[in-house]
Amino acid sequence: MSDEEKVVEPVEEEKVVEPVEPESQELINYKIITFRHAVNELYDCKSHYTTSYDISTCKPTITYDPACEIPKPSDMSLNELYLAKFKELPYDVIRENRNSLLTGSDWIGLSDVKLDNIEEWKTYRQALRDLPNDYPDATFDMAGNVIGVEYPVKPL
Repeated sequence: MSDEEKVVEPVEEEKVVEPVEPESQELINYKIITFRHAVNELYDCKSHYTTSYDISTCKPTITYDPACEIPKPSDMSLNELYLAKFKELPYDVIRENRNSLLTGSDWIGLSDVKLDNIEEWKTYRQALRDLPNDYPDATFDMAGNVIGVEYPVKPL
């Protein structure tokens, strides 16, 4: 093969890898708690395992006690349940925040409260009651904050 016939492979440009924001301890705690709930739901031996968090893979892990003879759940079923539970967790946080906001505005419903903007308060409270159904894509950011949801603005 002559120099003219050689095939020259294209040179790939170097890809710039953006630094990934590390997960906050709060997000890691959410993941560990959710993982433990999934394990407890699938594994009858509640005291013969330990869970931890692998920072390099950003995943919770489990170590079973080899002395326990109770059948262990498959990794696939455990992972599927964990992911389903973790996907629901932001909605639990939204409901908790919503309930707190509703409780903080319960005084509006008292019969002796007279407000010029009572309709605004009714609209606000209804919008709170509609949470989290209006936000099907809510999730956590790396800091452990729920994103993908907007809370209604409290009337003045």
